[in-house]
Amino acid sequence: MNFALAGFFRASGSREALLVGGAAVFQNVFGLAFVIVASRALGPSAYSDLAVLISAFLVFSIAGSGLQAATARWVTAWSYGSRIEQVVSAGAPAARPRAIHTALGFAAALVAVLLAVYGAGFLVREPIAGAVGADSDSAAALLLPTVTAWGALGVLRGIVQGVGRYTLLAATIGFEGLIRIVLAAFLLDSGLGVFGAYGAGVLSFLVLSISLLLVLRTEVAALAKHVRGRVGSAVHSLGIAAGTLRRSGSLARERFAGPLRHDLPLSARGVLVPTLAIGCVFAAQELHIIVVRHLAPAQQAGAYAAAAVAAKSLMWLAQGLAQYVLPAATRRYLEGTSTGSPLAHACVLQMGATTIVLGVFALFGDTVLTLAFGPAFAAHSPPLVTLAAAMGALGLATLLANYYLALGRAWHLVPLAATPALAVLAGLTLAHDPRGFALVVLLLYSLLAAVLLAPAVATGRATRASSLATMLTKRQSPR
Repeated sequence: MNFALAGFFRASGSREALLVGGAAVFQNVFGLAFVIVASRALGPSAYSDLAVLISAFLVFSIAGSGLQAATARWVTAWSYGSRIEQVVSAGAPAARPRAIHTALGFAAALVAVLLAVYGAGFLVREPIAGAVGADSDSAAALLLPTVTAWGALGVLRGIVQGVGRYTLLAATIGFEGLIRIVLAAFLLDSGLGVFGAYGAGVLSFLVLSISLLLVLRTEVAALAKHVRGRVGSAVHSLGIAAGTLRRSGSLARERFAGPLRHDLPLSARGVLVPTLAIGCVFAAQELHIIVVRHLAPAQQAGAYAAAAVAAKSLMWLAQGLAQYVLPAATRRYLEGTSTGSPLAHACVLQMGATTIVLGVFALFGDTVLTLAFGPAFAAHSPPLVTLAAAMGALGLATLLANYYLALGRAWHLVPLAATPALAVLAGLTLAHDPRGFALVVLLLYSLLAAVLLAPAVATGRATRASSLATMLTKRQSPR
């Protein structure tokens, strides 16, 4: 068994999954450090402004994360097969200056767009501040450019995922939190208050985006050339289709859709499905805490929220592992090989981490809560182990959802949406007892993981059988 375990961790997929998952954990650790630094520098009143602005960003960031997933799947399909030759040719010495100019052009355009969006946000800063409940109008003006910069960074990270550069992906994830906390410390020390602490986010996204544009200059140049060619072909086909529209509407649609057939992952559906999936996971992660906050006694609700924050450490790992599963499974799906291997590597790592965390919380749960939040939270004996198990199951569901996104499926949205809705309905009658409600949450999230897992196992077997049949056919074909 030791040899099998060692072989598992030596496998390329396991190393890549662990690298990206570990980077996501470090990113969130830096995020907690940012909260500590900002709260101590600002004080309770000003920090409440920062907290509501960050919460507003988290809601809007779901769209940017969905765009990242759609981009990753599209770029994976684009780079598969002969299209990868465009990247190789773009990286030739004669083409490098052009690639650098393209990357710098995109960087300048990004800065210009962010300045324009900031100008728009500045004009509507008071309505934004009123909508989110913040007193700092100047910081509220940064909400729109922060969301825009996150979307741009998501697209570039999707490119990194699509071309399979997982070490670079892990670096951008890990360094994001570090850059943010360094910039926040500097800006807070400069006396910029909430504006500086919140502005550190958009600046860190901008720094990483420009860095990725320069590092990915050959890929970006090749992608830009490909997109220009597809758009040109589509416009040309649209002109031809206009002349045949009256004779045959279906023929017109075919001529227009043909040039963009391979770019469908970036269609409205290609972006909407991952956005909805990420939104459902976010709802499952957060809504049960809100229900307890409204219905349970204040002290028990606070202890429940603290336990939920500690348990969500397992979701940090799952969110990183998911960024490996999506492009890796997409690539195997296009190759016609077994799609289950990336999912299996990620699930084993997630279940291993869940087992370790459950053991630590079972033995030292009160100590963890006391050190992290204070003795008052541990005194109410919140359901830390139960919530950790629930988050472990939700983490598995997150990996499975990204697996189905890689295969172009959308049916998983139904159980993903139903689970947090059922949790809220259950909470309306059970949330007065946080420990009992936590057991219901665990049951629902475990059921969600089981519902998503069964078809994935069947799909993996089908793709393995298909791959075996293809291999046997090639061996038996005459040469």
